[in-house]
Amino acid sequence: MMTTNESSDLIDEYVKWIKDNTVLKTVSSGWTEINTPFLDRHNDGIQIYVRKVGDKLELTDDGYTLSDLEMSGCELKSEKQKSFLESIINSNSIRNNGGTLSISVLPEDFPARKTEFITALQKIGGLYLTSRSIVQSFFSDEVALWLESKNKYPLRDYSVVGNNGVRYDIDFLFPKKDRDSSETVLQAIRDPDKNNVSFHALMRREIRKDLDIYLMLQDEGLGERKYKELSSIAKTNDLGIIRWSEKEDYIGMLA
Repeated sequence: MMTTNESSDLIDEYVKWIKDNTVLKTVSSGWTEINTPFLDRHNDGIQIYVRKVGDKLELTDDGYTLSDLEMSGCELKSEKQKSFLESIINSNSIRNNGGTLSISVLPEDFPARKTEFITALQKIGGLYLTSRSIVQSFFSDEVALWLESKNKYPLRDYSVVGNNGVRYDIDFLFPKKDRDSSETVLQAIRDPDKNNVSFHALMRREIRKDLDIYLMLQDEGLGERKYKELSSIAKTNDLGIIRWSEKEDYIGMLA
């Protein structure tokens, strides 16, 4: 099992990885291109652009995200697709100007809002999954349906702001059972790996300590060795682990 110091070093390395793998390049008309290490659905680094407009900074994807979906045959025609896109855009204060996605931020809010913008672009890119011929629901929807079958109705798509100013999205928030208990957070992770578990370890460090946080892992195809590695990172950072295949054993832990 990892020690607390090893876990802290891992998080520090994660932050350093972001910084070391972000490349800036001046392009034209006051725009700066930011090449980030965060991957899109093609496993390419996400590019965004920033320029100063008055006393604010404008960030944009230059129309790439939605045009890439369209060229891939995902035209976002269904009501569910449109609703999901609108939800991401509205919850992140994103403007959609003819397919170009952008936000305006104050300079002091740039680090946090840049992270939120990139995360939103990844979520929008994930809508490609809804264009497959075989009907496939999002993993969080599967979790929600399972919870509903157990008469559990937590708040969905909640958000909290961490000490670092970054807003963290909460998939499910359960209220306290009684005065002496804690609120419970459940995060649905469809493709568990070291990066997204480390991200939640960072979230654990930055948000309220009185929250109990569990990671629900879609473990189909997840090898035992990888599971043990992810479980060690999570437990060292006070995160609970629930395997989707063993979910029935944990229902009593959720409010």
